[in-house]
Amino acid sequence: MRKKTIFAVFAAASLIGCGASDQIKEVVEQTHPDGSKKKVTYYQGKNVFRSAFFFEDGKLQSDQYYKLGQPDSAKTIYYKNGSKYSETWFKAGKKDGTDKSWFENGQLKSEATYVQDLAQGKAVSYYEDGKIASEVSYKDGKKDGPDITYFPNGGKKHLKNHLDGDASGIEQIWYENGKLKMQQTWEKNVLNGPYTTYFKNGNKEEEGNYKDGAYEGMRRMYNEKGRKLSEAKFEKGVLVDGTAY
Repeated sequence: MRKKTIFAVFAAASLIGCGASDQIKEVVEQTHPDGSKKKVTYYQGKNVFRSAFFFEDGKLQSDQYYKLGQPDSAKTIYYKNGSKYSETWFKAGKKDGTDKSWFENGQLKSEATYVQDLAQGKAVSYYEDGKIASEVSYKDGKKDGPDITYFPNGGKKHLKNHLDGDASGIEQIWYENGKLKMQQTWEKNVLNGPYTTYFKNGNKEEEGNYKDGAYEGMRRMYNEKGRKLSEAKFEKGVLVDGTAY
């Protein structure tokens, strides 16, 4: 009833001062096998005013309003139980405003903000219990700042920093027990500087160095108990010497 009331308000407002040629016309574009309407397009004069899809039981599946032939205001998609699946706001055909999605139980699943089709600020996704699953920072549609994912227990799983869309700065990966698994450094999407990987018990597994994306200098590998297994020397990514223990 709420959705029908909202549409009635939109329709009534649009008809004020309009002639007969500008009245809302409903056209069934697609039907389900049982003949019930599946897709309905609403026209105001010659322009599309609204497009809606329906489930076989007649419940609304998605709803999109238009202005001058372009998506405008909210596009909403629903689960079969009637709860919202997603809501995206448009202005003159471009995403502009909050973009949200939900789990079927109504718990928020994700949220982000767009300005003129470009992601801005922090985009967040959630686990079904409400805990944060990921956080990504954007500026003018590009990743800018930390990109973090989390384990269901709330601990960090992965961190990668960006600057103007490029991977820049430290990248880290953790085990679910909270111990560090890997650390390395990026400069404009290229690996540069030292890197280290770790076993689950915290001991080093491998360590080395990158220069312009290639191995440079000594690369050492260890077993889980901390004993050195091998070491190798690289120059511009080429192995020039090595020893196994």
